Amino acid sequence: MNATRLPLPLELTSPVVLANDLNTQLRDALGGADYDARTQLCSSTCSSVQSKTMNILGIQVDVNADVNVDDVIA
Repeated sequence: MNATRLPLPLELTSPVVLANDLNTQLRDALGGADYDARTQLCSSTCSSVQSKTMNILGIQVDVNADVNVDDVIA
């Protein structure tokens, strides 16, 4: 088998962009001219994380809570 050849399913598949820059993806998704990355600023972010481990009858239980709130007006 030649090292440059791909398996047949990959040779028959059309190329797909798996990753692109975020600015271009958002511009395409939101209609192009209406999106300006410089105006998409967040005023602040609030984050709260709590975790607790309990041992109940020999069974270890981990309880986690994670809350993120964006655009909090301070």
